[in-house]
Amino acid sequence: MPLPSPLCLVGGSPPPFDAGSGATVTGGLVSGAGALYWSLQCTDTDETNTAAAVNATLVLNQTLKTFSFTAPASLGSAVRLTSTVGIAGPGLDANGVSQPSFTSTFKVNVRAANGLAVVTTNEVYDQSTAFGWIAELNAAIRATGGSGVALPTPPGSGTTVLTDTTGVLSWAALGAGAGGQSPIDFVIGTAGTTSSAASIAAASKVWRYYVTVTSAYAGAGAVTLALGQSGNLTLLATAIDLTAFGSTFPATQEFAVRVAWGGSPLPVIATISGSPSTGAGAITVFEGPTQS
Repeated sequence: MPLPSPLCLVGGSPPPFDAGSGATVTGGLVSGAGALYWSLQCTDTDETNTAAAVNATLVLNQTLKTFSFTAPASLGSAVRLTSTVGIAGPGLDANGVSQPSFTSTFKVNVRAANGLAVVTTNEVYDQSTAFGWIAELNAAIRATGGSGVALPTPPGSGTTVLTDTTGVLSWAALGAGAGGQSPIDFVIGTAGTTSSAASIAAASKVWRYYVTVTSAYAGAGAVTLALGQSGNLTLLATAIDLTAFGSTFPATQEFAVRVAWGGSPLPVIATISGSPSTGAGAITVFEGPTQS
């Protein structure tokens, strides 16, 4: 009597096998010769499925040594089945001795939407007889070009939260309680009006700002700074005395505020009064979306 082999074909080919979502998977022993006993069962799956659910659909034909079962419905699924043959009993030779060669495993994938296979709990060489489960791992790494997860370019100020929906990272607007502040920074000199290059987003609030004097301001009289936006040049500050920053530079003063910016994205405007002959500095404004 020839020694039986536990090896199976799935869909007419050697596994691993790629099945469609919820498809009926069919197969059988490569050869039933010598296999007086044969058992087949799902022994492990990925983390989203269970062996019991797969086994509930598994049907064996002991005469023809064939099987069928229903593949998981979810994309990104995998099941691993264990095939055992025997002579005196499952896994046993004619002398009743257990033979490891009478048992083998194989894998059936329902690939993820990106075409990649996932891993089952206990698989080793089921996806690749040469490289094992690292084939799936490395495929996922190489899918990003080997440079990490590719992210979309972030949009403007106030939309800096990454969200993950169905495995896809994207930028989304900060919602209530999300927190976060975005700085706007620009330099000022002796010119009467200076605008920031960046704008504060609509519906944001200014939480604090810093005024830094890097070179002493001097003029015929008082030199003051107003901060605001077009239409309201003193929204943040009316008259900050730039000559009162001491004699050691750079000198910085912090101002804590809670000012709603309004319904339009606008730059910050710094207005210097007093026609200073010398002086330089910088404005840093911290803003963020309104939180509730």
